[in-house]
Amino acid sequence: MVWYDPSNPKNGNFRNGEQKGLGARGPLNFDGSSLLSTIKAVKPSCLIGAVGRDPNCFNKQVIETMLEVNPGRRPVVFALSNPMTKAEVTAVKAYGWSSGRVIYGSGTAMPQVQVGSVLRSPGQVNNVYIFPGVSFGAICCAASTIPEKFFLAAARGVAKSLDDADVKVDSVVPSRARIREVSLNVATEVVLEAQRLGLAAHRLGEDRAAVMAKLREMMWSPPLRDSRL
Repeated sequence: MVWYDPSNPKNGNFRNGEQKGLGARGPLNFDGSSLLSTIKAVKPSCLIGAVGRDPNCFNKQVIETMLEVNPGRRPVVFALSNPMTKAEVTAVKAYGWSSGRVIYGSGTAMPQVQVGSVLRSPGQVNNVYIFPGVSFGAICCAASTIPEKFFLAAARGVAKSLDDADVKVDSVVPSRARIREVSLNVATEVVLEAQRLGLAAHRLGEDRAAVMAKLREMMWSPPLRDSRL
């Protein structure tokens, strides 16, 4: 947990401006080196592991504490370090220790988990859902630059791609079998954002439906191979 002293910018344990911007103001009144202590003090609704240096650090006590500080809510637990040997917690343990209450995502593909009568399909939170659509959209509208807002727009595109089947199995990302559909949705959001920001050299449409229709026309599809060949 990082902190800084507003009266003295050089005083604190932050390492860069990004950490300072998210750090606590003033010295911590809890043990910031302890994950459990930090969770109890900060009461986060989302816990993300992505450094790949402490496998299994989201242990049973951590999961139970996330539930305690989120009464009546489902906390998010993303174990994004990979390969699986580096994961902060597996889907089986996260669902098991929380009785299926946590919303789980992983960096490595995890098998489906049966929690009581409910089947859970942990989503693999991977950049494959983002970059193809971002590139496609940026190229099609000839964006002059790619700002961070494009990636926020892309995230909206992924979220809008979730369907009832995904929600039923508690997946945080759409089925990988629908990746072309997801990429089209992402590209549409990126183009709309580029046009809104004045970064699109080619305007593809005035609304979401028109932009998506134009992108669909421009989307490459592999030719079907003659089964007789």
